[in-house]
Amino acid sequence: MESFLIVEQTQKLQLVRELPFLMIYFNAEQQIFELYWRRQNFEMSQEEFKSYIDQFSQLFQTYKARGFYVDTRAYHITMDIELQAWHDRYIVPRYLAGGVQKIAFVLPYCFISSISIEQAFDEPQARQLQVKYFEDEARARAWISL
Repeated sequence: MESFLIVEQTQKLQLVRELPFLMIYFNAEQQIFELYWRRQNFEMSQEEFKSYIDQFSQLFQTYKARGFYVDTRAYHITMDIELQAWHDRYIVPRYLAGGVQKIAFVLPYCFISSISIEQAFDEPQARQLQVKYFEDEARARAWISL
């Protein structure tokens, strides 16, 4: 399944980056990014994942965002321990420098992927962020909006 919902580009939601596995939008009204992971007919490598997350984290130099909403239900790579440590060492500082306070995840139904996401945000630097995990899109959106 490509995506769980259809995202329409509006004045509030601006498409910022379209990648094979990831769509990134900026919601100017709420000052948050919205990320939608997408399934493809092939698997994403760890190097591709790093590239995507690196590109996303650099957007905080251009956009002022207080947080982001991530829908991982369609797809998300399982992050091993090394990838989690890399994320905490190189990516999380960019989130913090960019003013990120809150991150809302709508988790996939795959237990292993869900756990790896949660472990990535249980690393030392990531603990500075308010991160919550949801099964329900509406609850995630309500929380990130506060």
